[in-house]
Amino acid sequence: MWLEEIEEDMCLAKNQEKTRQITQLFDWALHDFYSINVWKRYIDFVTDKHMEAPSSFTLDEVRAVADRAKNATKFHIAQSHIVWDTILDFEEKLLEKLGPVSAQLETVRTLYIEYLDVPHSMIDTTWQRYSSFITKYFSAEYEARMLDGNAKYSESKKGLNQREVYEDRIDQSLRRSEDALSHFQAYIDFEKRNAHFGKKKKQSSADVKSEKRKQFHRTRFLYERAVAIYYTDQMLWDDYIVFLIDNNANTSETFSVTGRAIMNCPWAGDLWCRHIRMAEELGKSHVEVARIWDEAFARGMLNSVDTSMEQVVKVLIAKCDYERRRIYWTSDDVADQVARLIVTFEEGLKMVNDGDPYHRIDKYYIQILTHTMNDIGKAREIWENMVKVHREYSELWLEYAEWEKEQKNFEEARKIYKKAVNVNSDWPERIFDAYETFEHHFGSLKDLETALTLIRKRAKVVADKRSKDAQQAQANNSETTPVDVSMKRKVEHLDNDESAPAAKRSKGKEYAKVNRRDREHATVVIENLPRGIKEGELKSFFDICGKIREINIYKEDDDTISAHVEFVDRDSAAAALTKDKKNIGGHEITVYAADCVLYVTNFSEEIDRPALRSLFEKYGEIVEMRYPSQIFKKPRRFCYVEYKEPRAARAALVLDGYEATPGLRLKVVISNPDRRTERGQANQYEIVVRNLPAVVEKNELMEYFRGAGQIVDVRIPMTKDGLCKGKAFVKFSTVAEAQTAATLLNETEFKGCLITVDQLGKSQNTDSKKTEANRFVKKESKQASAAVNKSSTTITSFMPRVVNKRGQSGKGGRLVMKT
Repeated sequence: MWLEEIEEDMCLAKNQEKTRQITQLFDWALHDFYSINVWKRYIDFVTDKHMEAPSSFTLDEVRAVADRAKNATKFHIAQSHIVWDTILDFEEKLLEKLGPVSAQLETVRTLYIEYLDVPHSMIDTTWQRYSSFITKYFSAEYEARMLDGNAKYSESKKGLNQREVYEDRIDQSLRRSEDALSHFQAYIDFEKRNAHFGKKKKQSSADVKSEKRKQFHRTRFLYERAVAIYYTDQMLWDDYIVFLIDNNANTSETFSVTGRAIMNCPWAGDLWCRHIRMAEELGKSHVEVARIWDEAFARGMLNSVDTSMEQVVKVLIAKCDYERRRIYWTSDDVADQVARLIVTFEEGLKMVNDGDPYHRIDKYYIQILTHTMNDIGKAREIWENMVKVHREYSELWLEYAEWEKEQKNFEEARKIYKKAVNVNSDWPERIFDAYETFEHHFGSLKDLETALTLIRKRAKVVADKRSKDAQQAQANNSETTPVDVSMKRKVEHLDNDESAPAAKRSKGKEYAKVNRRDREHATVVIENLPRGIKEGELKSFFDICGKIREINIYKEDDDTISAHVEFVDRDSAAAALTKDKKNIGGHEITVYAADCVLYVTNFSEEIDRPALRSLFEKYGEIVEMRYPSQIFKKPRRFCYVEYKEPRAARAALVLDGYEATPGLRLKVVISNPDRRTERGQANQYEIVVRNLPAVVEKNELMEYFRGAGQIVDVRIPMTKDGLCKGKAFVKFSTVAEAQTAATLLNETEFKGCLITVDQLGKSQNTDSKKTEANRFVKKESKQASAAVNKSSTTITSFMPRVVNKRGQSGKGGRLVMKT
């Protein structure tokens, strides 16, 4: 979009003033997003104008733009050469024009050395170009000059090799129009890990500091590349901003990033809050900060379908925070500041209008009225309004009474408890306990007896009501949930009848599997639970939904309470989802399906469990890691990772494809037992190649099979000595391509060996009535193999076999094997 506008203006620029204005457009374009194409066009523009008329842009001005371009793009491994080559072309043209005796010769040589110090995809081409340059201008000093550049070239080549796999994944995904964000995140994680590597030997503290800055800029540029594509991803922007803050980035630059974030995600309250805080940290005036709030709501934040009340409340709290802090650090009149703070709260309450189930603005305002303004009457008025509108929230009544106790108004607290006991609240036991405890601590004998009598009467009323509700619920369930007695009998009969045929017995066991544990579908997560909640209280609340297998309660870092409730079956979990937005103890709870379990496979047998756990726990708190039974001699390389929160499990999906050990890429997916029947279809993208020689390279297989279609991945299982185990797996982009490879290249010669190629996951013929010819071929093959083994004194484990085919069909078919 920017380039189109710039190109139009360039055509209309007929004088020096208009030409100069074009550079302002380039600067604006590059402020929004880093773009290789915009930088290249910028350099082309100023260099062309300089060559046409040096007075339009001086050489110093051109080089100033070039320096900015180099610094801005040098960490783009895949495309930085586009900008650097353009700069080199310009400087070499100047060299040809000025001659080799000029200072320009050293300028070009220095530029080459600087370029070789930057890992980029065309590093080999740059090295050859540097060699030609040295040959042409420094032939007498060729070896010494090349030695100067070799150290930087080698180090850059090493850096390129480390990152090439990430660049390839991103490039492939973007070419196929697939989501590449997970690959960006994996790449960013890699750079962050590099930033924490220890100090190398013989490396000074200055070098360490320089390397850390490089790592910071590499990571930052990856974020810039990602947000240029996924500019509406709120979490990506938030991660980027947190990274900048965590690394003590320049506040002005961070403010610029938060500004771009809200421009692209105007519905995101968290991003507006960060922008406001950055403005405050920069010391922006009150007028400038107020303009940010006005902009947030003027741009439709309140009316956007993407904006929840949660996001609006966050922005309002940020505004209240700012006004509260100003009372203490501003030199303005305190009375004016307090008045402005009151207006801010009053406007916030009108804007929310009881839309916040947690009453955060109200409670914040009460704290200000109590501790800053000493207006107890106004604070009590807000409390009264809240409990009047939300009488059923027991937690609200308790907080109100606690506030009165803090003010030493014990008689007022007692009145609140009496009112609360007589209300049909969502958790009356909490109120009963709190009222009784209060009277134990502060009441007289008469007060205590009065409280106990009142509590006993109300407890009976509550118990009677719950009994009637439970009976009604049970009646409704019995009417809508018929029991399939015939199936139950069938299962019992088949399972216990040892005389039944094997096929029938196994079928009975399949029926029995219906009752196997199903954590993935039978677990729900409950958030925003009140403090002090007990397992029994949760069981009582969800008991109506179905039989509960297990309950786990967790305390979060911010002191909020959450829980996992696992039911016996998935239907009960589905019923529990209807409890979403219900109230427990004055807290509006959130209930959602868990999706917290990851299925992880394809890791090395050597990797230990603590190492695997440390790899996953950085994405969130792990509840449990479950491994398969160890009764089998051969280790089964898979496990289940259960997180406390679904978002942690989703974040950990970036590890899918991560090379935890050389040659093995993890497979990480959200666990879903229902997918087990689909794996055959998924595997049909792959072929297995057998009878390979002991020495085979990945690129050799890619070259051999590329005629069948686009290859996604090649995996070669290796021995500890680095030899091929005789087989490999080749994954194609489509099932049809894999089928083509299996059809055309099966039983063909590869490096002197007759290979077999089979498509994975393809349905196999299970018919027990094999032809006589097939049985004969198998028998003959086994006899031939046994004869070879018997006559051989030494057998190499992974020695490939060269197979000569004699006869293609019928009983005369024979496979003669040679080692």
